[in-house]
Amino acid sequence: MKKNHTPPSIEEVEALNREALAALDLLFRELQTSNAVIGRGTHAIVFDRSGMAPELLAAITQKNTIALFPSDIGYWLPIFCVTSDNKHICLSVTDLLSDNNIARFPILQQLKDLVSRIPVDCTLDAISTDISNRLHAAFDQHFLNMCEPVEDSELSTEELALVRQWRAEQAQRDAAQAFQRKAIATAHAFDDWSATTGEGLTFSTFVNTFGYQDKDGKQMYEAVKRILDAAWPQA
Repeated sequence: MKKNHTPPSIEEVEALNREALAALDLLFRELQTSNAVIGRGTHAIVFDRSGMAPELLAAITQKNTIALFPSDIGYWLPIFCVTSDNKHICLSVTDLLSDNNIARFPILQQLKDLVSRIPVDCTLDAISTDISNRLHAAFDQHFLNMCEPVEDSELSTEELALVRQWRAEQAQRDAAQAFQRKAIATAHAFDDWSATTGEGLTFSTFVNTFGYQDKDGKQMYEAVKRILDAAWPQA
C-alpha cells in the first residue's frame, strides 16, 4: 500500500526554509573565505573536512539533502546533496540553480556565482565516486546485519521470524527512501546539465558524458528517466 504523506504546515515550511537558508549563508562564507575547498568535480564541490567551519560542517552533515519548499509548486527542491567520509565532504549542487528557481529565491544567484568561479577538475570525481561506493557497501552490510537473528532472545521461533521480517522490511524502506532522494537530486542535476549542453538522456550519455559513475548506474538512469518523463507537462 502506498504511504500517504501529510503536507507540511506553513509554519513547518517556514522553519525548514529558514534552516536551509541559514546553511546556505554558512556555505557562502566558506566558499568566499575558506581554504577548505579542494576543488570542483563534474558534479560536486569537494571540501577538506578538517578545514571546514564547525557550524557549516554540522549544518550539512545533519541531513543528506538541504532543500527549499517553494509554495507555488508544492514540493521540495534540493539545493545540494551531501556525501562524506572522515576526510572529505562532497557537496553536489543541483538544478535548484536554474533561472526559474533563482527567480523564486534570488539568494541562489549568489551560490551560482560562487560555484561558477571554481574551475572544474574532473580528477576530483574519483573522490565522490569512491565515497558513494563505500557508502553503498556499508549499507549493504548494515542490511545483512539487520537480518541476523536476535541473540540471547526468549522469543519463540515464530516471533524471531517476525522480528527478522520487520528488520528486512525496514532496511528496504530506508534504502528506498535514500534512493528516492538521490534520484530526485540527480534528475535535477542532469536536467540542468542537459539544458546547458543540449545532450539528451540515454544510458551512454548518462554514464559516459554526464559522468554518473556510482555502481547503481543502470537503476539510477531508469529512475531519472521516469522522473523527467513524469515531470513533462501533459498535452
